Amino acid sequence: MKQLLVVALCALCASACSKPAAPEATGAVATPPSTVVATYGDNNSKKITLGELDASMAKELYQFRRQALETMILRNLVKVDAAKTGKDEDEFLQEMGAQLGPPPSEEEIKAVFEANKDAFQGRPLEAVRPMIEQRMRQEKQKDGMLAYFDGLKKQANVKVSLPEPRVAVAATGPSKGPPEAPVTIVEFSDFQCPYCAQARKVADQAVTAFAGKVRLVFRDYPLGFHDKAPKAAEAGQCADEQGKFWPMHDWMFEHQDKLDPAGLKEGAKIAGVDQAKFDGCLDSGKFADKVKASTKAGQEAGVSGTPAFFINGRLISGAQPFDKFKEMIDQELEAK
Repeated sequence: MKQLLVVALCALCASACSKPAAPEATGAVATPPSTVVATYGDNNSKKITLGELDASMAKELYQFRRQALETMILRNLVKVDAAKTGKDEDEFLQEMGAQLGPPPSEEEIKAVFEANKDAFQGRPLEAVRPMIEQRMRQEKQKDGMLAYFDGLKKQANVKVSLPEPRVAVAATGPSKGPPEAPVTIVEFSDFQCPYCAQARKVADQAVTAFAGKVRLVFRDYPLGFHDKAPKAAEAGQCADEQGKFWPMHDWMFEHQDKLDPAGLKEGAKIAGVDQAKFDGCLDSGKFADKVKASTKAGQEAGVSGTPAFFINGRLISGAQPFDKFKEMIDQELEAK
């Protein structure tokens, strides 16, 4: 198809443009996962199979398949729509592109020019007019094409059931929600991380919105460049020992400027702990190894930053909006 479709698909599929196109189906039998793809060691006794290779890049493989699937769906839908007009896909998209990207008005061109004068480095409007017009038409075409694709998928009632890779993550740690809840969210977080402070409100919203159906489990993942995060994680564990994890959890996220030992002890007092017992726990480093073990578990699960959430083993990375959580939780409940 023409470049217009390619540009729109790239915008829709994000990083797909940087990857090679999927090969055309040939009807050949798929290579079995047990196929040996490499050998090494004494007498080449050590082997790596295709299945092991795929497992090591499960996330990337899923993303590639998801992007390729999106492209296949849209190509097929466009083909059907083009046939209704008696045109082939190329001609159909060319005509649509012309309609979606009319020449911008003089007022629009001047507005863009005024807003970007610094970038144009003193060049007059007439010198940059062709570039402005081309960019504006391309943006209108892309936006219009994406809206068209979205409408096509809704009209065709497209449902994607491509299985997403899941990671086995132990749900051990302080928790909210019933242990038998059908959806378990395992959160890896850092008390010094500002994005974690934002994300914990979304996680709490999910527990409340899906009361009785969602269990939230907290696990420590202090980042190496946050100097106060390891001790804060220990403080959470010391408070948990007395059944006061969540009050301490909330206090630390609300007072990220007070995560030094003195501040942590002040927060623990507010959380309602036995002060002497808490202070002794924190000073002794009683839970330092437990915090390190949690961090290692996160690394093995593929966590590279915080916050990271595993919803029934499906990763959500970063501080995402509630709608992202709701979408995935709804999918999990529907599957149950």
